[in-house]
Amino acid sequence: MKEYDNNRQWADKLMPAVKQIVGPLLLVDAPLEIDRKEATDLIVLLARDMRIGVRTRRPGYADRFFYDFTIRYSLRSGEKTEYQKIMDGWGDWLFYGHRNYGARAPIYPWMIVDLHAFRYAMKWKGLGPNAYGAGEMKNKGEDSTLMAFDVNAFNARSILPPILVASFPDPFVRTGTPTRVSSSSPSLAR
Repeated sequence: MKEYDNNRQWADKLMPAVKQIVGPLLLVDAPLEIDRKEATDLIVLLARDMRIGVRTRRPGYADRFFYDFTIRYSLRSGEKTEYQKIMDGWGDWLFYGHRNYGARAPIYPWMIVDLHAFRYAMKWKGLGPNAYGAGEMKNKGEDSTLMAFDVNAFNARSILPPILVASFPDPFVRTGTPTRVSSSSPSLAR
């Protein structure tokens, strides 16, 4: 548990930067008619809770795994993992970023994964997680495994909903898939 506490304290220091990135993606300009009649300039995209998981990585990982995001896949203790919770329907988005000490930004690169599209892809034709990533790997120093997913593997299957809500740099994906959130996104229309 001490390792978890240390990792959590480190990640919590980046939370203000994460909020600066995610916050604007949840707001849209109000249509002119609404602005005139209802004194409303901004609208929150969803009128319900938005559950966002946050994963930040230490410097160096982006150099080797720029297009990947990882999710804890198994625990020796048998407790539910992030992957199991996501597949059970929890979470709307996953913010995944890398700590950067350079001049660009405190978190660079970063991506926001649409967990509804992710779940759909995992269940699509029963392919499961191995169809989209490098596979299961032992998490260094912990009694758990991770599953690494390459965002490009999702985009290669063009019939799937887009997995990225937003990313920086933009476009993040080598295929040039649009990565900006839109109110017509299938995962946002619920």
